[in-house]
Amino acid sequence: MGAPDATVLAYRETCDTVTKEYPLRVATTACVAWIIAAIDAPAAAFFWWTAMAALLAAEALSYRSIFREERATIPLRIVAYLAALSAACSIVYTYPVWALLADGAPASLFAAAAFMAGTLIHLTVHNANTRLIYSSAAMPISLVFLAVGIRLSMSVGNLIPFVTVLLFLMAMIAAYMGRLESTRQINQAMAEALAEREAARRASEAKSQFLAKMSHELRTPLNGILGMAQALKQGAVSTDQKEQASIIASSGEMLLSILGEILDHAKVESNHFVLEAHPENIDEIISQTVSLFESAAANKGVLLSLDRSQLDERHLLLDGPRLRQALTNLIANAVKFTDSGAILVKASARRRPDSVQVDVRIDVRDTGIGIVKEDFDRIFEAFEQADNSITRRYGGTGLGLAICRGIAQAMRGDVSVVSSPGEGSTFSLSFTTEISTACEPARNARAGGMQTGARVLLVEDIDVNRKVARAILGPVTKNIVEAENGAIALEKLKEESFDVVLMDMHMPVMDGFAATRAIRNSDANWSAIPVIALTAAASEEDKRRCFAAGVTAFLSKPIKADELIAMICSHVEPGQQEDLSRKSVFA
Repeated sequence: MGAPDATVLAYRETCDTVTKEYPLRVATTACVAWIIAAIDAPAAAFFWWTAMAALLAAEALSYRSIFREERATIPLRIVAYLAALSAACSIVYTYPVWALLADGAPASLFAAAAFMAGTLIHLTVHNANTRLIYSSAAMPISLVFLAVGIRLSMSVGNLIPFVTVLLFLMAMIAAYMGRLESTRQINQAMAEALAEREAARRASEAKSQFLAKMSHELRTPLNGILGMAQALKQGAVSTDQKEQASIIASSGEMLLSILGEILDHAKVESNHFVLEAHPENIDEIISQTVSLFESAAANKGVLLSLDRSQLDERHLLLDGPRLRQALTNLIANAVKFTDSGAILVKASARRRPDSVQVDVRIDVRDTGIGIVKEDFDRIFEAFEQADNSITRRYGGTGLGLAICRGIAQAMRGDVSVVSSPGEGSTFSLSFTTEISTACEPARNARAGGMQTGARVLLVEDIDVNRKVARAILGPVTKNIVEAENGAIALEKLKEESFDVVLMDMHMPVMDGFAATRAIRNSDANWSAIPVIALTAAASEEDKRRCFAAGVTAFLSKPIKADELIAMICSHVEPGQQEDLSRKSVFA
């Protein structure tokens, strides 16, 4: 839906006024009814107040119903209905004027004039967003006001009452026109701002879709590069060739990491960064992440230590992979920018009194180069570092901290920094979560027991990717049958039996989603066969779509040999063939 225009915004403002002021308007009419009851029939005053309360309620409910959903335009029939309802309210509202005029006392005449003047002022201030609604509400009262002025002029024999009323109405019209113009300009500016925001949202979505498409396209050749590099490293090649293969692999991994950071930043920027909380042991997450950097820190002569003494709660609801990602970025920065001294990772998780809420804080303190205070905010912006010389000396995309903050904010927290140049920095990741009462997910007991000769159906349309999979699986099984699309895969399943299916999800003729659904909906004995998705579409949405189609497990390309073999291990029944875990050169 497009952004609303200025007319819609004007009616929406009237809606806010009518609905919010309903209790006050009913109370005001009750006070007027009490005055009228004192000088006229109490029953008539009561029925008038009841009618006004009902009309005002109908008006408020009508506006609320019309704007229950977002609107870009308002149909003419709705505009006409609102104007008629406004006119009906105004016509009934004039009854007290006639009752006061009938009384004839000076005080009653003054009350009638004050009542009409006050009503017109209120309408001009609160209900002048559109000409039609204002006119339908103000016209009946204005005509009655003029009639009162004419009557009083006739009774006193001069034009002073009529001219006074006329001048008042002219002043009200002038005030209304001035307010209408300013309101029109404000609503027009707001409509333009909303239109620009909508255009920016669409542009952001288009950018995200483009990045997702490019991710898929880039991951496909990277799968060939990294897969063959892994195969070369394990083959019968010279030491120099192994080193060259390692350089190819590490360069590909670096490119893959940059690609992942760009995609994560796009999610943060478009507010599509959604976390999935599961029961996790935060102690294990932090300890395992810190251990990844022990070697790199030791090589620089930097002492890397971990303080877990304040982890009062360990079993929490977390998105473990995302927490690892944020913590990895923080520790990697600390190691990168610390040439000597020490790095301390200090974690605390404290439960709030009488609550399942847990406040988590992880500090990464280093003795590195430090940051000037003026750069504290800038370093959390995308593609920014403290200065250009740091980029030249240390490298990096400048996305790590922006992604960290995005992850922290998605976890109802934030990332902050305290630092001084030459004295080191302390980055603090804090967030709030809940205690997990469920058990941690059990690890698959069969992860190390893949059997030799496991029968694999490899469904992949790109020849290079099939060669990569064969190179990875060659040392552990030769029983690999290839299918170039989902339709051929279904025919292969009918012809012979397999232990596992490796399924690409984007293929011509029949893609992996349709093929997996066909497998699961089949009455054949292979309907429950493990299907492992191997796809270059690696977003969380892609993963959910794969599992919705019925896949058993998910791996994103580029494929890592050890991950693929471990995945197959965990889904092939043990005892069918001899143990293969000892024979895998990738294990």
